[in-house]
Amino acid sequence: MAPGPAAAAARCNKCHTIAFCSPACRAEGEVLHRVECFYVKKLGHLIVNLEILLLLRIVIARWLETLSSQKRGVEGTPVFDRMMHMQAHAESQIDLLQTYAPAVEDMLRVLPAEMKVAKEAMLIIVCICSVNQFAVGRPPAENESGEGQSKDGEGSGLFLTSAIVSHSCRENAMHRTKGRRLAMLALEPIAAGSEITWSYLGNPLLPTQIRQRELYQTKVFLCQCERCLDLTECHLRAFACKACNEGLLVPLPLTQAGIETEEDRWRCDNAACGRAAGFARDVERLEAGLVRRFEEAHAALGATQDLAAALQQLEAVIADHAGPVMHPHHYLLLQIYLLHGELLRRKLDGRLPPLQAAGGGGGAGLSMNEDQRAAIRKQVEAGLRLAERLEAVADALLPGRHPLKADLFEGKAVLLARLRQLTIGRAEEEKGVSAQLAEAERRAADNRRLFPDL
Repeated sequence: MAPGPAAAAARCNKCHTIAFCSPACRAEGEVLHRVECFYVKKLGHLIVNLEILLLLRIVIARWLETLSSQKRGVEGTPVFDRMMHMQAHAESQIDLLQTYAPAVEDMLRVLPAEMKVAKEAMLIIVCICSVNQFAVGRPPAENESGEGQSKDGEGSGLFLTSAIVSHSCRENAMHRTKGRRLAMLALEPIAAGSEITWSYLGNPLLPTQIRQRELYQTKVFLCQCERCLDLTECHLRAFACKACNEGLLVPLPLTQAGIETEEDRWRCDNAACGRAAGFARDVERLEAGLVRRFEEAHAALGATQDLAAALQQLEAVIADHAGPVMHPHHYLLLQIYLLHGELLRRKLDGRLPPLQAAGGGGGAGLSMNEDQRAAIRKQVEAGLRLAERLEAVADALLPGRHPLKADLFEGKAVLLARLRQLTIGRAEEEKGVSAQLAEAERRAADNRRLFPDL
């Protein structure tokens, strides 16, 4: 595993490059890093990404494995040899090989003879890392309760057994890294003899075409899992057909023959229409506009911009696009719903009393007239309708338990708690909202118990 060159809990004070995920991780990797540190300093100009760092670490680990075998009076490097049998797909990664060839040559000039690996083998290792590596993060930063948040993407590693787990866009397991170890978590009951799968992608809400293209470009295979073959998945990127004003323009899954050459293929699902061509440029324009509006509103999360203005902007985008222009479950709209929920919860935090202060009464400390209360309630109810759209999509696409489901139900529970604050004095309404809140909290807890620090 290669710790990232980013800031982390324990940084080497000699090479000033390698940052370990924790003091314990540093102690565990001390033998390897004593050797690695010297060459990191020599190759400092090359250590610009994790692939080069991981390559150097693999070469050093092979040398250490050779020394260990010699001490035990045996020959061979079984761990390294096992790694070299992993999928490389070198023939499909010509651009990658050309990019890394100069760095490999520089590394070979610095390494001593006993550590060197043939240039061709080094380039194969680069390809193996590209296809099989895992992003890893440091363990949860412990606070007084021993809990905390993990951060992914601070390093990369090869886990030889885990790398053989197949991909599915409708996975039944997921992996977690903790320091130098990787663990599998079942997301739903898996029968004996059934295949364990997980997703190689980070975002489970991507539409079929985009998932297929990303997997082909990064993992060199065309996914044809149950989600990729399900035509209802097309709704994640469907647009209203302006030719017939009745159907949806939906993208067709990619084919092996055309994945690298075909323009995205579209057709109207209204058999009487049949529009099928000339739509790709419109898609690019419409989706680029949505991304731009999302980014403008997202800036309100980390700046002093007016949350109310950002919310109004998102609400206008939703009203203009969800239905009139595209399917309400278009994947970019789903991201906008998620952002809308986060902005709304922040706005309510500044407008209503803290939830914990409300106690059993829920509305203690509300100082507003009925018109103000009604306006806030209207916005909360609109936020809950978007939360229910997200919930419907998550239940349709994701396995039984999932970190995203935990996030969705926790966000929904906050909005329901706010709604209960606004229904004080209306016993029947408050009772109904309380029942919905209890169910959202139950589902959030059921999903979160597998992912306490995600």
